[in-house]
Amino acid sequence: MSTGRWVITFNGEIYNYRELRLELERTGRTFVTNSDTEVLINVVAEWGEAGLKKLRGMFAFALWDSLERELWLVRDPYGIKPLYVAVTSGTLWFASQARALATCAPINTARALPGSPDFICGVMCLSRTRGGRAFARFRQATCSAFGPVRLWAGPKPFLTVEGLYKTLEPCELNRDQLREILLETIQYHLVADVPVGMLLSAGVDST
Repeated sequence: MSTGRWVITFNGEIYNYRELRLELERTGRTFVTNSDTEVLINVVAEWGEAGLKKLRGMFAFALWDSLERELWLVRDPYGIKPLYVAVTSGTLWFASQARALATCAPINTARALPGSPDFICGVMCLSRTRGGRAFARFRQATCSAFGPVRLWAGPKPFLTVEGLYKTLEPCELNRDQLREILLETIQYHLVADVPVGMLLSAGVDST
């Protein structure tokens, strides 16, 4: 999506975009679509890095600011949506799949497991390969904004679980309170422009 100044490629969904849109409209911002993507762009434009903490959803995105000539790379707090980055020969490559980097970016795959690009950009991300080629992995709740003024320094956290524990008062929840929280979360996950279906599996990860 492009708005003139901003160009974004966005994988995911912002569950609370309607509330954020109302908040942004009170600051004077206007919208031409009903999409969460346009809201996401305006969140960054209005509040910068601080706005990332307002987002409720699953997302990974690259946002280009043509005025400041800066590129934003951001991954959601739970790391639901993937973001792989490789830095080599003065060029930064990014993709939502490790296979894309293994196929397109000029990276050294000599030490990777055969046929496993996820190994290259997962396990190897935090190390340096032969030839001086460096990899950077975006962990959950991290971001980076860089350009002519702010040089690439790798991802940095914009939110931490430890920080939330320090700012929120501990409390005990009874069954009804827990039910209300779960129902609220489900309602947010049902926000969409099209009909939504839910599937709960019986796998160990789900239970």
